[in-house]
Amino acid sequence: MRRLMFAALLLVALISSPSAPMRAAFRPIANDFDGDGRTDLPIYRQPYGGADGRWLILRSAPAFDGAGLGIDSPAGWHHIAGDLDGDGLSDTIAIDFSQRWHIRYSRTAWSAAGGNNFVYPDTRAAIVPFVGTFDESLAPAFIAYEPARGLWNRLPAQGPWAPLPPVQWGRASDAPVPGDYDGDGITDLAVWRPSDGRWYILDSRSGYRSARAYDWGAPGDVPFPGDFDGDGLSDLAVFRPSTGTWYILFSSTQYSQAAARGIQWGADGDSPRIGDYDGDGRTDLAVWRERTGTWYLLLSSADYRYTAARGIQWGSSLFSTYLTFDVPLPQPLYARVLRVSGGCGSIRQGQGGVACTISPSEGSLPDSSGLQVFADLRTFGGSAQQRLSSFFGEYDVFVQIPADMAPGPKPFPAWAVDAEGRRADVTLTIQVEPR
Repeated sequence: MRRLMFAALLLVALISSPSAPMRAAFRPIANDFDGDGRTDLPIYRQPYGGADGRWLILRSAPAFDGAGLGIDSPAGWHHIAGDLDGDGLSDTIAIDFSQRWHIRYSRTAWSAAGGNNFVYPDTRAAIVPFVGTFDESLAPAFIAYEPARGLWNRLPAQGPWAPLPPVQWGRASDAPVPGDYDGDGITDLAVWRPSDGRWYILDSRSGYRSARAYDWGAPGDVPFPGDFDGDGLSDLAVFRPSTGTWYILFSSTQYSQAAARGIQWGADGDSPRIGDYDGDGRTDLAVWRERTGTWYLLLSSADYRYTAARGIQWGSSLFSTYLTFDVPLPQPLYARVLRVSGGCGSIRQGQGGVACTISPSEGSLPDSSGLQVFADLRTFGGSAQQRLSSFFGEYDVFVQIPADMAPGPKPFPAWAVDAEGRRADVTLTIQVEPR
């Protein structure tokens, strides 16, 4: 399976319905490209091999049955959206593999010529990007979380793109889950710790000095903060891939576990998403089924009743094309565990080359779309950092064996790096047989 189950999502600060002051500052609905106050259905279509792709968006107006919208976008680690220019329509942001941020504004029809771009100050740092706010102006801002150090960096969305002093909050294994937990309209910094299922929240109202923690979730769950009760504060929710069940802890009940709710919505292999698809100000549940390219929406306006659910086909199924793959957005980035394995064949001296394959371990990566895999081929006269191409979740490299190479096992290192900077190493071995 090319893309496995996911963990933390992007843009929770926008998807979580914020308080009234934030609504006055900029549109709180992420992925709203038609301005109707509802979340649209976007996918990012990525060609194999790393070429630039396109956003393909099914707009919610009038009823997810109109013409789609296509927006060219560079290939990269991340693809996020938010209303940066205040016109009520989402703009797109792509962060490429060199940490350059490419911004496309709706006011210029999302064109490259009318956009902006900048390079993140620390090009070596793996980051998880969000759109939110960080001061009383409630102006949209970029938030870049560095998982390796638990650092939150904040940059004005309109520039200059120089980070303010960072805030340290979180550990390397934590999932970033920012939202508005205190209702002041400013993004609070929060992480979910997969080892114990605890949420750690640093409130903006206190100047990021006051913290609180809640137990909600278990190892293997996927955290999803959103406003499920419509009170303007972020609730705590987790999706359990093993059962396809969402467990929600509501802010309106002071996060009382006695008042929590469990809703089964999803099947094995589905990709969970949230958004406000019906425009009622509360978070809806969604999954995208890769094998059919179908979105399944469970709406809060119908109290999450199955009889009012919707299925909408948008996106290519897994085997519909051998040239591209689709990633449903917003793109979650948190990988619980990164493990890789691989193998190579054997070859006789002077016969040319041999293919080697590296695969993410089954169940280890919620989404492999942000994964890069490399091999050190200097043993064979090649590159010290050869990037491998992907085909249906496996990464292949053809190793040319020098004709005069001596027989015997020829080990060489390979490694994978995910979107949050986690690295996993594997040693591959090619057996060179005598002539």
